[in-house]
Amino acid sequence: MLFSLVIALLVVLLTACANGGTTTTAPNETTTVSDTNSGAGITTTTLAPTSTIAPDAAPPELRGVWTTQLNSTDTMRLTLQRNSYNANIEGSPETGTGRISVEGDTIEFHGSDRCLEDPGGTYTWVIDNGMLTFALVGDDPCGRVGFLDGFSYTLLSALP
Repeated sequence: MLFSLVIALLVVLLTACANGGTTTTAPNETTTVSDTNSGAGITTTTLAPTSTIAPDAAPPELRGVWTTQLNSTDTMRLTLQRNSYNANIEGSPETGTGRISVEGDTIEFHGSDRCLEDPGGTYTWVIDNGMLTFALVGDDPCGRVGFLDGFSYTLLSALP
């Protein structure tokens, strides 16, 4: 009987460890198991798994270094990471940075280092035939519309 109790506890622990990287938000559960031979009770607590990735992080297909031709002379490089971005016109020493939040096909750019009190700008995004395209939703007072809205980006390199 004690052997089966130990096996049950190992299964609970292995299941909790295996689910550690999910985004499940189940509450903690406490279970008391009694050994009928000795009457001793063993209490186990299964902790809710936690996620190591923020729920509003960019999905893997969006993370990378992207490029587009803004005009006849300027090529934009846009780097999208889990929760941040940077934008740079090739050949320019200046890079704009900020944060992103992604939910489904909507991405919000905010916290720009180039825009005082950045309220954020929301865009929809789609990747079609390897091209990433943004469309403005509402207003973006921080100038990102000039390199995001309607531009098609090509992936140069994917990021983790």
